[in-house]
Amino acid sequence: LDVASEIGLELLSSITRAAHRHKKGSLVVGEVWAYSPHWTSAMDAVMSLHLGVLIYGVAEGTLPGPSAAQSLSRMIADSSIEEVLKCWIVVSNHDMPRLAHRLPDLQARQFAQVLQFTWPGCPLVYYGDELGLEGADDPHNRAPMPWGKEKESEMLRHTKMLIDLRKKHRALRIGNYRDLFTRDLMAFIRTTDRVSDVVIVLANPTEKPVKEMVVVPVHAILGHTLFKDQLSGEELRLLGSTLTVEVKPKQARIFTMVNEVGNPSGDQYKRTWGHWASFKSVKP
Repeated sequence: LDVASEIGLELLSSITRAAHRHKKGSLVVGEVWAYSPHWTSAMDAVMSLHLGVLIYGVAEGTLPGPSAAQSLSRMIADSSIEEVLKCWIVVSNHDMPRLAHRLPDLQARQFAQVLQFTWPGCPLVYYGDELGLEGADDPHNRAPMPWGKEKESEMLRHTKMLIDLRKKHRALRIGNYRDLFTRDLMAFIRTTDRVSDVVIVLANPTEKPVKEMVVVPVHAILGHTLFKDQLSGEELRLLGSTLTVEVKPKQARIFTMVNEVGNPSGDQYKRTWGHWASFKSVKP
């Protein structure tokens, strides 16, 4: 539904219920420029422009990292994690300048894309953004897809990598969200019912390197657990439920738990939570 918020909550709810009665499995999705909570309860999903605006705020340096992390927590508190997960995160579409136009610097663009793929919700990639297609306002942002001219590029490889990362890590698709206290970074953790799913994200929106000790307040993560940054490949151990990490300007770190076979730091999870192999048998 285009400009769904102009229809109103009551009528939207009626439309959604009618669609479900008429066809089992039908999905009602609406474009919403307003604050997403409550609109997510009226439809099956919303195209959340609000989340996209927040991402640009972080990427352009007008929204401090800690404020961004807390803003997502407020959204969840004002609705629920289930409703926020129903948000399609929009950073580019036919009504706004394209991602490559708004953020011409490749590193800034990739930084914004990391946020889009790790925040709670569903990343929506506007056709051509994965190729770096440019375009300001209408009609330039509605230019046709350059079929036949697609070629492997750094932006396309980065998009494919994030898609693969999201497919592999269940917490990025359906996980809970909790912001982590920091001075400069945007830091948060995505968790599920399985400790092995945990993902820790640290993003630096500033113009200088930031090194911080970040507390990870999750009792299920045992001492000296090994984590690997999925972007750089660096490995770090959790020490006393903390990670001390340096993050370069306009870059992010995405840490996931390493399955250490034969290492006491990894095998201790067998005694506490069951054998690692059992996790794979539990389907999302």
